Amino acid sequence: MSLPDELVDHILSFLQSDLVTLKKCAEAHPILSRISERYIYAKVALYDFLTTVPVTPPGFRTTKFAQIIAKTPNITNHIRDLEIYINNKGDPWQSKATASHLKSIASMLPAFSRMKTIALSVRIPWHTLPEMFRQAFQHLIRVQCMKNVSIFHMSFFPLSMLNNCKTLTLHNCKDVQYEKEPIDSEDRPYWALEHLSIQHSNYETLEKITSWVQMHSLRSLAVILDDKFKFRDLLPQLLSACSSTLINLDLDLRWYSGCTFPSIEFHFLSG
Repeated sequence: MSLPDELVDHILSFLQSDLVTLKKCAEAHPILSRISERYIYAKVALYDFLTTVPVTPPGFRTTKFAQIIAKTPNITNHIRDLEIYINNKGDPWQSKATASHLKSIASMLPAFSRMKTIALSVRIPWHTLPEMFRQAFQHLIRVQCMKNVSIFHMSFFPLSMLNNCKTLTLHNCKDVQYEKEPIDSEDRPYWALEHLSIQHSNYETLEKITSWVQMHSLRSLAVILDDKFKFRDLLPQLLSACSSTLINLDLDLRWYSGCTFPSIEFHFLSG
């Protein structure tokens, strides 16, 4: 192949959304294979063998992806977006399999140092996950290049671990953990949080998020609550906690009125 690598790379960049064609190109020539890796592995989803619902491509069984990394370790430099799915329904044999897969993922995570986005969907309590995985995950979300963190279906997740996040999504997270710090402390830290999205959380979770968000300079907030009038007293508290820095609010009001309305977006000027 006589084309310069830069030109080939530019051509392949147009196929980022067409992974089937991109993989076929990679099989056609060694140079195409090498250059296309950065696009094929830019977004990776890892799931355990218990997961029956197909994961959006490119999805890999954890064991399979470990084999790929062992064979071609340089692909870890291309990963920018990682999704981790664990489908555990609480059976003892599932718990053992889940621990095995999470330990396998934990051994990979230190190599994913250039990631910008990570999503974790695990339907079991945070404190029951292997310590090896919890430490590796905590280290990864604190790397400088990390921009977006999403937590799905997790219970008892420690909010303080997310202090350095720039963009955060909490979806259906129950009973998150947070010990409220003194509000009148003069030396309390304020972490900049560009955007926080809260979706389908329970009352206790929203209550702790309200306390936690006071420690941040929150710029943008999106809230989707679907539990009728249960959150009427907490929502004003949440808005008040970030009112001094908030410039954008996306609030779904369908739960409040009992009627179906489109999401309403409010724009504020700080100060």
